[in-house]
Amino acid sequence: METIRLQAIGYAKAKRAEDLQVGDVTVWNYGATEKLIEKVKETAKTVTFKVLINGRTFERRMNKNRLVGINS
Repeated sequence: METIRLQAIGYAKAKRAEDLQVGDVTVWNYGATEKLIEKVKETAKTVTFKVLINGRTFERRMNKNRLVGINS
């Protein structure tokens, strides 16, 4: 499994954005987390998810080859 270095956390397990699935919990710098609740759109280079953060929903678009920290 791949790893990524996050600020204030250190090394964390990671997945490519194209391998993320609904239900995964992603981890960001300083310990922020997001739960993926829906895959909205996928193009040749990007993927867009609807994410849940502190009870609110947002959309996050990422390049498919981006490494994203996951909660293990």
